Amino acid sequence: MGGVVAARGAPAEHRRRARDPRPRPDATDRRAEPVAGARTSRERFRQLDEYRVQREWARYEGTPTRDLYRVLRQRFLGRHLQPGPFQLEIGPGPGRFSPALGRVGGAVVLLDLSQRMLAEARRHLRRIPELAARLHPVLGDGLHPPFRELRFNSVVVLGNVIGFGSSDAEAIVRSAAAQVALAGHLLIEIAPGPGERSRYLARLPPGAVSRLLRSPVTWSTNRIAREGFQLAASSRGRNSAFRPVDAPTAVRWLVEAGLEIEETVAVAPAIGQEPDRVASVRGDPIAWRHLLEVEERLGARPERWTNAAAILVAARRAPTPTSAADRTSAKN
Repeated sequence: MGGVVAARGAPAEHRRRARDPRPRPDATDRRAEPVAGARTSRERFRQLDEYRVQREWARYEGTPTRDLYRVLRQRFLGRHLQPGPFQLEIGPGPGRFSPALGRVGGAVVLLDLSQRMLAEARRHLRRIPELAARLHPVLGDGLHPPFRELRFNSVVVLGNVIGFGSSDAEAIVRSAAAQVALAGHLLIEIAPGPGERSRYLARLPPGAVSRLLRSPVTWSTNRIAREGFQLAASSRGRNSAFRPVDAPTAVRWLVEAGLEIEETVAVAPAIGQEPDRVASVRGDPIAWRHLLEVEERLGARPERWTNAAAILVAARRAPTPTSAADRTSAKN
């Protein structure tokens, strides 16, 4: 594969006749000038330096807590990515989760504002020969994806793409939803709150947490839930350009865009904010496996969504067109 494709340049791989099913630029230009907060965020991401690019890759490795965050997202992708000829990741950054898209087959399109991020993604992903040949980096904005609608079997928007969309957060979600093919899936991440932790696990010594999590998953889950949760100190800080989006709002946007919700889950509500306790569990394969299941079961409970530091939402488009717009796009 050649270099990064710039979205505005009408790349050759997108200049196809109407009968070619590959994603191609939308004939209708729906661009609108973003508001100041969103524009500032976009410019910052376009101009990322090498340090910030490397720091983004390191967010999900190097500590047991980062391992927990990474593995829970990978498991979520594994449950919901839809096999098919076209996969799209909006805001992939350095490509941390892109291999999951490659495993379900087809062309993998990475759409990002940052040339540096796309170059870093190519550097990491070329180590996977079966994916490198199907990788298509595209320089562009997720607010206005340069493809025709209803083309991608899976569309993934992880990380802080939606939050840093600021006042354009809803438009980004709707633009991503419009890319989802019939029977395709959209997977997004939102960040509504500061995060929380289990009261019960927080008062146990780290070694006791590991021993507890060797117990049956259902028992552990119910025991943790019974004592309740407490807010964690927010590490996000105040950032006027970041928009917290709660689960009911995101679900409403997705449903209004014609999708059906398949799963909503808070990420690591039990001990994600407790690095010493996560570290004690990481070295015990049984306790670690149980922890992943416990976190997913607790995270699926709606009462865990309000204060969650991160929530993953999976939605699906019906296999047959449900609106006149869907029917028109499907024909094209």
